[in-house]
Amino acid sequence: MRIFRLRSIRYKLLFWFLIIGLLPFVIFLFISLTEAKKAISINIQEDLRLRNLQTANLIEKEFEHLRKQSFLWSSYQIMDDILVGDIDKRIAKFIKKVKINSNLFIEILVLNKSGKIISSTKKEYLFKKFPIGLLTDYKFNPIEFYGQKYLFIFAPIYTSFRNLYIGNLVVLVYPKSLEMFSRTTKGYKFFVYSFQLPTYEPIDVDLELEKLLKNKKGHFLETEEFFIFYKKLSKKIFNADIFSISVVDKEFAFSPINTILHSIIFFGALGTAGIIIFSIIVSKLIINPLEQLTKFANSIAKTKDYSKRIEIPSEDEIQLLANAFNNLLDEIEKVIKELEIESKERLLLFTKLIEFFYNLTETQTKEEAINLLKQNIKSIFGYEVNFANKEESDSYCIDISYKDYRKNKTISEGFLCFKTGKKISQEEKAFLESISKMLSLWFEHISMLETLKELLQKAQASSKAKSIFIANMSHELRTPLNSIIGFSSLLEMAEDLSEEYKDMAKSIRVSSEHLLSLINDILDFAKAEANKIKPRIENVDLQEVFDEIYRIIEPIAKQKNLNVIFPKDLKIELPTDKKLLKQILLNLLSNAVKFTNEGYISISATEDKEKVQITVKDTGIGIAPKDLERIFKDFEQIESPLQKKHKGTGLGLALVKRLVKLLNGEIEVHSEGIGKGSEFVVILPKSQVNSISDSTI
Repeated sequence: MRIFRLRSIRYKLLFWFLIIGLLPFVIFLFISLTEAKKAISINIQEDLRLRNLQTANLIEKEFEHLRKQSFLWSSYQIMDDILVGDIDKRIAKFIKKVKINSNLFIEILVLNKSGKIISSTKKEYLFKKFPIGLLTDYKFNPIEFYGQKYLFIFAPIYTSFRNLYIGNLVVLVYPKSLEMFSRTTKGYKFFVYSFQLPTYEPIDVDLELEKLLKNKKGHFLETEEFFIFYKKLSKKIFNADIFSISVVDKEFAFSPINTILHSIIFFGALGTAGIIIFSIIVSKLIINPLEQLTKFANSIAKTKDYSKRIEIPSEDEIQLLANAFNNLLDEIEKVIKELEIESKERLLLFTKLIEFFYNLTETQTKEEAINLLKQNIKSIFGYEVNFANKEESDSYCIDISYKDYRKNKTISEGFLCFKTGKKISQEEKAFLESISKMLSLWFEHISMLETLKELLQKAQASSKAKSIFIANMSHELRTPLNSIIGFSSLLEMAEDLSEEYKDMAKSIRVSSEHLLSLINDILDFAKAEANKIKPRIENVDLQEVFDEIYRIIEPIAKQKNLNVIFPKDLKIELPTDKKLLKQILLNLLSNAVKFTNEGYISISATEDKEKVQITVKDTGIGIAPKDLERIFKDFEQIESPLQKKHKGTGLGLALVKRLVKLLNGEIEVHSEGIGKGSEFVVILPKSQVNSISDSTI
């Protein structure tokens, strides 16, 4: 809890004084307000109920009177005029007079037996048809008649002479008649509400009355702002959900409590101020000596002068605390002096150990390391150290084992024995074991260096032999292959040779050209690996390079009906090796043609202040995401059903990456997956360092 995080005793005292002083007052105030509100709520409910019953009885009496009047009007002899053609004169005047004298807003209709309106106080309804199927009971029912909602009551009309049924008298009551019973007094509002009729709600309350009235059991509702009492009007009179509603504003209802609350808060604030003043006085008596002690402690922490002592004129617990603090300073001063002496000794020891470890890293052989260890342990600790083949009984011996990388196994060099002349502690044992571990690691380091040196010599010899062999073999194979390609081309052009033999000659030429391409890749890769390729930097016109490549690539792509998209009128120059750049782009475009069966291949270039970006794009077989990092590795070929028919050495893209790196550039590859094409991006700098001619791959 937050109260336990108060760091000042002064604030803690103030807090707890306030809690002890105000908590009972707050509890009493809360209980009093709760009980008062509960009592007022009960009184308000009863008052609302009585007022609501008065309003409901008044409405029911008024409508019951109208119902009785309707039956009285329908029994007048004047209604016999329905049987003759004198309707508009006498009956019309009669119902108009009745409407004027009514206390409610009404319209009166006179119907014949078929439901046709033959007389009406509202001319628009004259001769209209009234739904006589609704004339089922003698209650006020809701109806929507020609776009207007009403409550209606009817009374049958019989002749005065033979008591024959000749029609109906219908009284339509406007919903605004219900508003006549709405009224507002100080704090109270009374109104009528119906689900079926548009009624006026004279309260600003955020609630759905229809939902509340349907779901609420009983007659009393309470919202955040109002107390509401409702009563459903008598079903004997109304065949509709009509409610008499009484509302009182909570702010008005609880205004007496609020007045009392303001007075209580005022006196409570005075009491709080008194508690705060009292707590400040008490805290000063307690805190001032503690602050004096704290200031003294901070002074000592700042000056590091532990010879000072504090005197507090007091005879209570504060004086005891000051005496304990002075005793603590005595002990601290004593311990500090001892630590200073020990620290100097440890610092000297640590310096010697650092010097020993540094000298150990300078040794080249195991014998040098062992002799150095013996000398330093003797000078630092005074121990005699012996390196033996087995443990000595009068010494503490530690096995020196390390991994021999030549034999690829762990071997034991012997035991390092310390003649201490006494029983040593666990801390001393751990220290000596650390030194022995350091010696073991250094032996392992020496063994690893010797092994690496031998492996490096073997690898260099092997690489040199491989490069010589590849270069010689490639040269020896290229000469006969060129002859085979030449002779097979002549056979293809021979006129006296059958088509079968010409096809055989073509197969020989194609296979030989493929083999020659593989040999050239191997030879180029061998040269790159042997660091025999040195770039010659010059200003290169990129459009000129693109034009030369286009003349080589376009015929090959045309054989596969591929569109070739090259830029024109490029104005880009960059310092690079033209021959190497051409080889890089030819390799990428050749791959694009090889792995694209339909669509297009394209090349484009952009530049900014620092670099030139060349993009080679195709609509070919694409590359799976998992293979994007593999394709630039040596002798790597992606295993895909779409690529099985295109064989190669797997050195083309590896060579491209080496050449791009030789030009201080970068290469990226992008593909959305198999069958979605590929995009290679070569990024070259617009300024080359002077040492590029000395770069190695």
